[in-house]
Amino acid sequence: KPSPRHMKVHAVSWSNHLHADATRIKLELERLAREGDAPTVRLRAPWRESFEDVVFALINSPEFIFVP
Repeated sequence: KPSPRHMKVHAVSWSNHLHADATRIKLELERLAREGDAPTVRLRAPWRESFEDVVFALINSPEFIFVP
């Protein structure tokens, strides 16, 4: 049986956005998005911490330019 996250949800478009079910569908999609993916067992703390250190070093290097 597929998980609720992988079940097909009917699309909400301009042709049906005023239908009562459209609000229910969008609220369910928002709830699933806020819930996020389940944690993976492949991501271990030492690897995550190392990756965070690499990203921090790259962002704080003088070669990194942020242009908003």
